[in-house]
Parts: sequence; structure tokens; C-alpha cells
Amino acid sequence: MTTLQVWETEFPAQAQAARAARGWVRQVLTEHGWTPDRADDVVTICSELVTNVLLHAPGHRSGIPVRLELDRLGGSCRLEISDGRAERGPVVRPAGVRDHGQGMRLVEALAADWGVVARGGSKTVWAVVLHGSVRGAPAEGVPSGVS
Repeated sequence: MTTLQVWETEFPAQAQAARAARGWVRQVLTEHGWTPDRADDVVTICSELVTNVLLHAPGHRSGIPVRLELDRLGGSCRLEISDGRAERGPVVRPAGVRDHGQGMRLVEALAADWGVVARGGSKTVWAVVLHGSVRGAPAEGVPSGVS
């Protein structure tokens, strides 16, 4: 699948990073024709992934920023969130667990596909959302699962 457009930004890994990231993603998508309901799915995924960085990646304690990339791929977009921790990827918890850990189930439900890529001393968690299509439908040409 050919990338048609790429937007990138970074936020300090602080409590307000999730809010700032949500606003940035919403602005980019709505400026480029995404309907509010489909943009909401990407914004929700963004919020979950950035929150995971703040909770689980040690990089935020040493000043490593949260890096976001949003790629337009024809009728879909790919959101990437990078952090300073390569050794552990997100975990999808079984249904019924009442404690933390349900955020990745939400990502799994909203995204057509998602995965993790290790890059040097960091990792990137990505999710693909289709514009105007059914949630959870596989995105053509997008690899499935952990990369």
C-alpha cells in the first residue's frame, strides 16, 4: 500500500501528552476529510497508545518524547506511536479482567489491524483505521499482528 501523505510530531512525555496528541490527530484528520466518527476511532486509539507510553515506558522519566506519525494510505490511515522501550510490547488482556489493561482490547476493536515494530532502543506500536469502512475489517496490503 502506498503512503500518500505523512504527518509527524512529538510531545513531551508528560501527563498532558495524551490530550495534546488527541487534539493533533483530530485536527490533521478533519482537515483532510475524515468524518468525525471515523476520526474519533483514531483519536481513541491514539489516546490509549500514548497513555500506555506514559504508564509503561521508562523513557518518559528521562525526557524522551512521545513521537507520533500519521500516514494516509489511500482509504485508510496508519497511526504510529514510538517510545523509548523496546523490550515490551502491549498486551491484550482477556475479557472480564476488571483491573487495568483493557485499552488494547479497545484498540483491537477499533482498528482494522495493529502491531508492534522494534526499532533500535525503542518500539513503535501502530494501528490502521479504515476511512468509511467497518471496524475490524482487514486492511488490504497491511500486514497483520506483530511485525
